[in-house]
Amino acid sequence: MQDPTHIRLDAPPVPANSRINMLPSLFHGTAPQLSLTIVPAPFIAIATLILYLRFWARKQKKQRWGIDDFLSLAALIVTYGEYICMVLVTLFGGHTIPITQIPPENLSFATKVFLAIAVLWATAIALIQLSILSLYLRIFNVITWFKYTCSVIITLVLIWWTSAFSSMMVACVPLYKLWTPQIRGQCINVARFLKALVGSHIVLDVLMISMVLPVIWNMTTNTSNKINISIALTLGIL
Repeated sequence: MQDPTHIRLDAPPVPANSRINMLPSLFHGTAPQLSLTIVPAPFIAIATLILYLRFWARKQKKQRWGIDDFLSLAALIVTYGEYICMVLVTLFGGHTIPITQIPPENLSFATKVFLAIAVLWATAIALIQLSILSLYLRIFNVITWFKYTCSVIITLVLIWWTSAFSSMMVACVPLYKLWTPQIRGQCINVARFLKALVGSHIVLDVLMISMVLPVIWNMTTNTSNKINISIALTLGIL
């Protein structure tokens, strides 16, 4: 009989991506799958270019990079991760395919990746909101009430992200019941949780828009400039 220790030491290392390699591909080139894997790529590339130009412009003007710049960079990096996860769940998780046609091992993989996507999405949203609020503080830092309001909303964003992350980590008890539903345990109502998460995110967006519009319209500039600035900031938040 062979020594088990000897067997373990001589066994070849398992590649880090072996789990994905063992999963059958479920990519059939359908329109929904192509839209999820291809369409986001140019928008992410544009966002990367815009952020590069933002840093380049500050360097050319010899301005210091601010916390809003680095928060935007962090949000972009997180978005890269979210896009990679979306591609993986489309290729190997059967995203957009009827659940009855997805093998159990692929379905388990998809559930894990969807959890990662949810965490990355919430993180990217929070980073973007914090970046915008930090920009507000840099531009309108002489307005006392605005500074305090920004601080309050920053606190709310941090609470929102903490609540979202914590809820995702206890979505099921134990957590692995998410991808092994046959085991005993309890799970939250995912549909209600997502509605509450998105709804509260929208409320924060509305608050951010509402707080800055009075400041813009009290500026000493013509109406067309006020309209253009309002539209730019609103689109940036949305």
